[in-house]
Amino acid sequence: MLFRVDQDSVVARIVPGAAYWRPRLTRLERLRRQNAEIDEVRSRLCSRLLGEPGARDIRGRTVFWCPDGPFLSSAGLIEPGWTIIPSWALLTRIRARSGEVEGGVCAWVVGDDGSSALPHARSEQKWLSRNFASATSAHSELWPSSAPVAALHFAGHVNVDTRTPWNTRLCVVRGRGRRQDWPAWKIARTRNAPALVVLSGCATVAGRELPGEGLSGLAAAFLSAGSRCVIATRWPVEDRFAERFMRSFYGALQSGEVVGRALAQARSENRTAADQPDAFVLLGDPDLRLRLR
Repeated sequence: MLFRVDQDSVVARIVPGAAYWRPRLTRLERLRRQNAEIDEVRSRLCSRLLGEPGARDIRGRTVFWCPDGPFLSSAGLIEPGWTIIPSWALLTRIRARSGEVEGGVCAWVVGDDGSSALPHARSEQKWLSRNFASATSAHSELWPSSAPVAALHFAGHVNVDTRTPWNTRLCVVRGRGRRQDWPAWKIARTRNAPALVVLSGCATVAGRELPGEGLSGLAAAFLSAGSRCVIATRWPVEDRFAERFMRSFYGALQSGEVVGRALAQARSENRTAADQPDAFVLLGDPDLRLRLR
């Protein structure tokens, strides 16, 4: 069953079950990996899901997508521009905290083994430090409590635990090669997380499918900790491309765009790189506006 909700109505639509969707989503994923043209396939699946009138009605509109069942592991595949939410209750809580957020950017490089990081991840961090107020965290903190931080940025690999997603962790590389592990469960127990969290790495949205609750993992952990919006990746992203994409994204934020439009603009500016732009998905509130400094 699919429920389509807008300001004026609620439409319940009976859709085919998992036996219908799983092979089609698997084929779509296979085509994506082969760098095949998939826009037409996506359009057909969207129309099958929403019906022809529904697919037409949502064009150009903000769409919140709360996937379940076979769609959990393919949340950003049918339509990358849809905003993913783990649950409607969480969306209600997030959007209750409206208003512009002002502060600096806290940028970390994340190594795959805690001691190394991708070359362009380092370059990404340096570019952010040059363009925004760089907040320095204490040894035991991911973001400083003493300075206003509007955005938290991670560049590099993430250690994903698919068996126990709450153990998926960031290995933060600090001065002189020091490392500190931050598992998802520990992040979820913190408070007052920055409004925007950007996980610019390989499949950072990954987690276990929990029917009715979406994907558990790093993105869900930051939303639980108080973040209003998380940008994460659905599949691996090439190091050099991630740096270029993030410059477009933050440039759009600097020009005054809300997070959702900034992400769409970055996709448009970097569309020549096969499936890479569609790897980035938004979870939470796309209307979040930041004043980064």
